[in-house]
Parts: sequence; structure tokens; C-alpha cells
Amino acid sequence: KESILHSLLQGIFSATKSIRLVTPYFVPDPSLAQALLIAARRNVKVEIIVPETVDSFLVQYASRSYYQDLLNAGVSIYQFQHGLLHTKCIILDGKVSFFGTVNIDARSLWLNFEMTMIIYSSEATQQLDQLFDDYLQSSQALSAQAWRERPLGAKLLENLVHLFSPLI
Repeated sequence: KESILHSLLQGIFSATKSIRLVTPYFVPDPSLAQALLIAARRNVKVEIIVPETVDSFLVQYASRSYYQDLLNAGVSIYQFQHGLLHTKCIILDGKVSFFGTVNIDARSLWLNFEMTMIIYSSEATQQLDQLFDDYLQSSQALSAQAWRERPLGAKLLENLVHLFSPLI
């Protein structure tokens, strides 16, 4: 299990141009959240697609608790508008990709028996890049300003649920 997390971290820290991430459940552990923030701050284009609505109340609000810091760092976050997006994929610099069953959450990384492929094929990675672009067509971008201005009740609920993130 640790090898998947270490591979993801190594890939994120090695990216020089772009990181494109699609996941239905985005509740990163502190090291993954930090890696994405650092990547964005060193001018790597970081794009994340998550579903607008998730089938788990706790995951939905825990996920949203990470958005403001990411948006402030320059990460582009898009909400997929057509139901629960179930793809789990990370594309690094358009050259290497991760594709499998691993969500970006503690349960997926530490408890479940998840699998992911690391794909070094540029042809396969280009196909995943095209899939990402297709998902973008059905997604709405979040703006840092609009997210900052969301209702106080939503912020409080997200921060409360965030406390349980390691358990989700």
C-alpha cells in the first residue's frame, strides 16, 4: 500500500509541466495535499476534476475542505456536472500516467486492496489526456474568489468534517 502513495508522491514531485488528476473521492493525506500545493507553487499546471456531487456526505464535505488552499496556490479545480465520475487517473507531464482503482483518500490508499498501473506509454497517456479533456467539457471551473465567498455554514461544515478526514 505504501508503494502506491510513494509512487504518487514521486510522480507529483517529479512533474515539471503538468499534473492532471481525476478522482471521485478527493480527501488527500497531508503529504499528497502538500505535494500538490508545492507543485502549483513551482509553476506546474495542476488540474483536478472531481464530481460536483459525491455519493458520500462525509467525503463530499471533507473533499471541499481542501479546495481553498489549492485554489489559492493556483490549482485549477473542476466539478464534473454529469453524475458521479468514477475514473481514477493522474497524468504527469503528458508522459506518464497512473490509472486504476485508487482514489485520493486514506481508505483507498491504506485500507482497501486497491491497484493502479503506472503507464509509461505515450500513446496510452495521450488517450488518458484526451479523456481528461472530454471530462473538462462536462465540468465547471471553480474560482478562488467565488469559493472564498461561499456561505459560512458550508465552510463550517467542511471544516468540521475535515477533522475526520483521516478516518474517511
